[in-house]
Amino acid sequence: ELNRSTFNNLITAGNVAYDFVVDVASDPLMGQAGQNTNTTYYADNLHTNITGRDRLNSLYFVPQILANC
Repeated sequence: ELNRSTFNNLITAGNVAYDFVVDVASDPLMGQAGQNTNTTYYADNLHTNITGRDRLNSLYFVPQILANC
């Protein structure tokens, strides 16, 4: 958990330029400590399954695409 949290803080601190950051850690259903074991959203405790990808698409990718149209 410490490694995950530390890495997330480095990314979201804005010290490095990114085109787009999907801050899954900010998601109350998928990003909090231990939620990677929730098989509703995760296939293997790391990678998302179809439901998880659909959630991320609706929360992050679709709004970003629409904002840049």
